[in-house]
Amino acid sequence: MQYSCTIDITELNFDGGNITIYLTASVWGPLDATISNGVRNEALSYIHQALRGTFPENAGPVKTQNYTYDVSVSITRVMK
Repeated sequence: MQYSCTIDITELNFDGGNITIYLTASVWGPLDATISNGVRNEALSYIHQALRGTFPENAGPVKTQNYTYDVSVSITRVMK
């Protein structure tokens, strides 16, 4: 994903289908909601593709027999 600043993944956690992606982004980058929504939608699209073999029209939580996969994003702003 391209933004006007560097965004780094610092940590990933998985707990019962809930995936949390921790990011750092420059203080001068786009709004947190813009980054968070973009990252969440892309991650859910790729999870759907990995499990179902196709990309969805609209990204959303992916239900399976064992889990409902969902993604949350936490952003820490840093000077880069």
